[in-house]
Amino acid sequence: MMKVKQMSHLKQKQISDSSCKTIIIDTLLEAVQPLSKSELSGEITSIFHVLVSPQRLNQFIDLLANEGVIVLDSEDHISIEPTHKAEFIIARLTEDSLRKQATLMWIDYIRTFQDISDELNECLSQALPIFLRSLFVRHGVSSYELLSSTSEGMSFDLKDIAHNVAQQFKESCREKVENLLPTIFQVSSEVKIVEYLKHSIDKAVGYISEVISDENMKHLTEELRNLTVYLDTNTVYRLLNLQGTSRYEAVKETLDFCKSNGVKLKISALTKKELSSRLQYDAKVLLQFPTQANLAQAGYRYRTSDNYVSTYWARAKTSKLSIEDFIEYYKNFDVLLQAEQIETEEIVVDEDALLENARYYFGKMSLRDPLHEKSDSGLWHDAYNFAYVQKMQKVDAKNAVDTRCLFLTTDQSLMSFQREEYAVKNLPPIVIAPSQLLQMFAFSRVDGGYEETFIKFFASSSLGITFKYDNNDIQEILSRVGHYQGVDEKIAEKILARQLVNSRYLNASTDEEKEEIIYNSISEELLQELNLTKEQLATLESEKTQLDSDCKAALDLLSANEEQFSKEKQKLESAADEANRSRDEEARARLQAEELARTTLKYSDAQEELYVREKLDNWRKSHRRMFNAGIVLTGVVIVLSIFLWRYFDDSGCLSLLGLLAVTVIMMTTGGKVFSTGSKSEAEKQIREDYHNKLKETKF
Repeated sequence: MMKVKQMSHLKQKQISDSSCKTIIIDTLLEAVQPLSKSELSGEITSIFHVLVSPQRLNQFIDLLANEGVIVLDSEDHISIEPTHKAEFIIARLTEDSLRKQATLMWIDYIRTFQDISDELNECLSQALPIFLRSLFVRHGVSSYELLSSTSEGMSFDLKDIAHNVAQQFKESCREKVENLLPTIFQVSSEVKIVEYLKHSIDKAVGYISEVISDENMKHLTEELRNLTVYLDTNTVYRLLNLQGTSRYEAVKETLDFCKSNGVKLKISALTKKELSSRLQYDAKVLLQFPTQANLAQAGYRYRTSDNYVSTYWARAKTSKLSIEDFIEYYKNFDVLLQAEQIETEEIVVDEDALLENARYYFGKMSLRDPLHEKSDSGLWHDAYNFAYVQKMQKVDAKNAVDTRCLFLTTDQSLMSFQREEYAVKNLPPIVIAPSQLLQMFAFSRVDGGYEETFIKFFASSSLGITFKYDNNDIQEILSRVGHYQGVDEKIAEKILARQLVNSRYLNASTDEEKEEIIYNSISEELLQELNLTKEQLATLESEKTQLDSDCKAALDLLSANEEQFSKEKQKLESAADEANRSRDEEARARLQAEELARTTLKYSDAQEELYVREKLDNWRKSHRRMFNAGIVLTGVVIVLSIFLWRYFDDSGCLSLLGLLAVTVIMMTTGGKVFSTGSKSEAEKQIREDYHNKLKETKF
C-alpha cells in the first residue's frame, strides 16, 4: 500500500493506449513464466512503477487477446502467442542482438573468477534485462519522488533490487544470481556493454517521463535553476579525485550539469574545516611510513579500495611524485574548489536556534550509530550541516526543489536518517545523492549525455569486496621493504603478495617482529636470485665473466642488506626492555648458523671440485692409454701382414688386416681425450654421478 501511495502522483497524466499496450507486452516478454492478471498488474507496478487500473488492464487484455497477440490458458494465465512472440523478438532484433553480445561479454567476465553451469548461464541471461529495467526505472522514480513530493520517497538499493529479481528463478540459482547481477557494472569499459546499458537507461527514462505531468516537469526544470547545493565532505573527496577515477568522473559530470543549469555549488565553513582535518589525518600514514616512489606500482596493484593512499600510488607510479609534494598539493584544496566554481564559506554560523537543532539531530544520529562507526566530530558535522541546510531552505516549500537548498552527499546513513527519523521524514528532503540529482537533468534533457555518468554511479555502487588488510597495511609493508638496498619493483611485489596472503606480517605484534619478517623475506628473494645466477653459470659457460659479476653483486647486496638489517634492528632494540636479551642471543646464534652453513657450502663445493678433478684425470689417462694402444696395435698388424704376404705368400694376411677395425675403434674412443666437447660431457657426467651419490648417502 505504501508503494501505491508513493507513486500515486505519477498518475497525473493518462498513459497513452500505445504505451499501455507496449508496457503489457514488454512485461510479458520479460516474464519467466505465464502470469495471472493479478501477477501481471504486480509486475507492471514492480518493473515500471506505473499504476494501471484493473478495468483498463482487463480492457487491454481482452483487446490483445482478440487480436491474437496474447493467449490465456485454462487457469487464465497470460502469455504471448508464440508466433507473435517471434515477431516481437524479430522486431526487437537489434536490441536483442545487443543484449546477447553484452550478456556474453558479462558472463565471460564472470568466468574469470567463477565456474558457470549451463543452468546458471540461462538464469543470468534471463535475469539481466529484468534487473536493469527494474534498477533504472526504480532509481528514476525514487529520484522523482524525492524531488517532487513531501513524502519520504522510495528507498533505493542496488543489492535489494538484485535480491528481488533473483527470487523469480530456480532456488538452486537464486543466491548466485543475486550476487552476480551487480557485477555487470564492473565491465562497463566494454563498448557493447556500455551501449546496452545506455539503451536500457534511455528506455527507463522514457517510461517514467511518459507518466510525469508536463506541468510538474516544467516546474522542476525551472526550479532547478534556483537551487543551491551544499557539498558534503565525501562528495568533495570524490571531486578531488581521492576515491578513484570512476567516482571522480561521475561526480564531476553531475556537478558540471548543475553549473550549466544555473545551480549554485557551495561548501559550508564546517565542511571546509572537516575536509582540512580529514586530509591531514589521511596524510599521516604516508608520513609515518614513507616509501620509495618506484614501489608505488606494487601498492596500487594490491589496493583494497580507492582512497587517499591509493591516489598517491596512482600518481607516483607514473610521475615519481614525492609524498611531500602530493600532500602539499591537497593542502590547497580551496584553490582547487575555486577552479570548479564552488564557493567556500569561511565563517561557521552559530545562531542559537541552529545550534539547538544541530544538537537534537546529533543526539538522534548518535543513537542510530551504536557501534560508533563515526567519530563524535563526524556526527556533529553531519548534524550541523543537516540543520544548517534545513535553515537555508524555503519555509513553505512543498518538495525538495521548492526548498531551493539541498545537501549533496553519498552517505547512506544520512539518507536513511532522512527517510526514517520522525521529525523530518514528512518534510521536504534535505539531503540528496548525486545520482538522484543527475536523474532530474535526465528527465529534462532531450539531447541525452547523462547515460555514461549513470553507469559510473552504478559501477561504484556495485563494488564492495572485504579484505583482511587495507591500504595502510600495504603502505607500511612497502615502507619497510624500501629500507633495504637493491629491492626493485618485482621483488617488492613478490614480498607484498606473500605477506598479504599468509598474513604473518599482519599478525605480528611488535615492530621488531615485523622488521625481521621483512628482512627474512628480502633475504629469501635475494638468495633465490643468487641460486638462479649459479644455475645460469653452470649452463652458460660463455657468459661466465658476466655471471660471476652478477653473483658477486648479489652476494655484496645480501651483505649490505645484512648490515642495514643490523642498523634497523639496533634502532628497535634501543627501545626494548632488558627482557629481550634472549632474543639477541637467538639472533647471534642464527648468524653463526648462517656462517656455518656458508662455510659448509664452500667446503662442499671444494670437495666436489676435487672429486671431479680426480675422476677427470683418470678418464684422461685411460683414454690416452687406449689411444696409444690402438696406434701400437695398428702398427703391429700392418707390419705382420706385410711380412706374411711378402715372405710366406700367405693369404691369411687379409684376415689379419681385419683386426684394423678394432684398432680404429680403440683410437677413436681413446681420441676423445683430445676433444673439448667430449671432456665437457665427461665432466658433466662425473658431476651428475657425484650428486647422485650424495643423494643416496643422504637418503
